[in-house]
Amino acid sequence: MVNNRLNSQTRYTRMSSQVSSFFLSVFSYSTVRSATIKSFKVGIVYRFAQVLLLFYIIGWELIHNKGYQKNERVCSVVTTKVKGQGFVPINMSLHRKVNYSDPSYFEEFFSLKKGIEYKLLDTADYIIPPNEYNSIFVMTNFIKTEQKQGICAEEYNKYRATCQTDEDCASIDTVLNTWNGIPTGKCIQSLVKPEVKVCEIKAWCPAEHDNDRYEDNVVRNVLNYTIFIKNNIEFKLFNKKQRNILKNITNSYISQCTYHDENDPYCPVFQIGYILEKAEPNSTEKHLMLLRVRFF
Repeated sequence: MVNNRLNSQTRYTRMSSQVSSFFLSVFSYSTVRSATIKSFKVGIVYRFAQVLLLFYIIGWELIHNKGYQKNERVCSVVTTKVKGQGFVPINMSLHRKVNYSDPSYFEEFFSLKKGIEYKLLDTADYIIPPNEYNSIFVMTNFIKTEQKQGICAEEYNKYRATCQTDEDCASIDTVLNTWNGIPTGKCIQSLVKPEVKVCEIKAWCPAEHDNDRYEDNVVRNVLNYTIFIKNNIEFKLFNKKQRNILKNITNSYISQCTYHDENDPYCPVFQIGYILEKAEPNSTEKHLMLLRVRFF
């Protein structure tokens, strides 16, 4: 019985001493012993290191790297919409000689003439494909070939398509990958160039001839097409959103305006003729962009 009382008193004494030690340690202060070295060389090295550190923090990190700012990559979404009506003459061919050096040639060529029937093209016809990465495709010219499966002459400009006898068309190895169809083994006369003989093929006929003149199917009124560009950007870290359409711009204004760097610089609707004029001031080269057909 006496031993139990002694043990309990001993535990209480230890606990109270630990609590008092804890409170004393909380409200106590200790410092590290320092030593002062009176040396000119050591002092110069010490101050020089301090100056270097100061220049690094202020000059490099704060001023050069703008460490006081937060940076974030912008999130951007650009939406475009092309509007306009294109016109292609039906059953009309050029009857005069091409003269690109004559300024009146293009004016007469791209003008809509009376008494000629035109086929109407809308955005579904000349925006091919409808969605494209970082670009807009507007068809200004095309090659029209009405085809059906059958037997016809291969293009004369295809590799090893010209021939003299049927034997030249019998073994062509891997050249088939560049041809329009399967050779029949016959050497026939070309319909495009009668003085040249080519291999006969089984394919979609007649074969397209890339070297034909392309002016017949040039789409008229292309320069009057408009491109509506809507650009939305967002900085999610700063909860900041911006767009190229000002707050005071209405749908009624957008439907009537056309961008001009001086007269209307805030309009998001751009005319193709104006874009080409800025890209190529030469009128002849600008119109040739609409005439040429390129294959990539």
